[in-house]
Amino acid sequence: MAQSSKKKSSSKKMSKLRPAAKQATAGKSGAPTKSAAKAPKQKDVGNTKSGKPVKATKTGKAVKTVKGGKLSKKVQDRVLAVHGDVSVLRLIRESLKGLASCEVDTTPDATYGFELALQREYRLFFFGLELPVLDGEQLYEFISKAYAHCHDGARTAPAVVYLSDGDASAIKPEIRSDARVKGVLNCPFEIAALLKTAEGTLTRKGSKK
Repeated sequence: MAQSSKKKSSSKKMSKLRPAAKQATAGKSGAPTKSAAKAPKQKDVGNTKSGKPVKATKTGKAVKTVKGGKLSKKVQDRVLAVHGDVSVLRLIRESLKGLASCEVDTTPDATYGFELALQREYRLFFFGLELPVLDGEQLYEFISKAYAHCHDGARTAPAVVYLSDGDASAIKPEIRSDARVKGVLNCPFEIAALLKTAEGTLTRKGSKK
């Protein structure tokens, strides 16, 4: 009976996410989608020497025009963080941007985080384990099933770092042993521990990729 109720609960949560997955997949054919319309507008991430703005694309790559009309691409990593505490999200964003050449998308809403993951390509996820409606583990599993279908060339979803607000001893052993999990951080966590989870995945500022 417990397994039956758990399956029903998972099915209900998945049904809430299916419309977003379908809309994101439909976007491949060129037709506009509702979820795509929700994506944040492109923003300037810097300026060229000529004063022309550098635009961040949906894939997180900054593109600028150089002399002769040729395009020069500067790859910029993108991170998605989903957690119920906005102060934790702010700490993640500021810490990672201080370490690496990256853009960090943050939201306390797991459903919107799911939509973003299907609209944009990411290098790393930070998900809270105790999110309301849909916990971080379930969110990652749903994204993993849809990610490769929404992004050309992607075989699997990016690695994930889980954020726990509870007792560290209560975290399931299978989470820690999962090869896709780069780490589990207990809140409040040290910045050094946060940055260590991003090592080898994000490009450090000043280094050549």
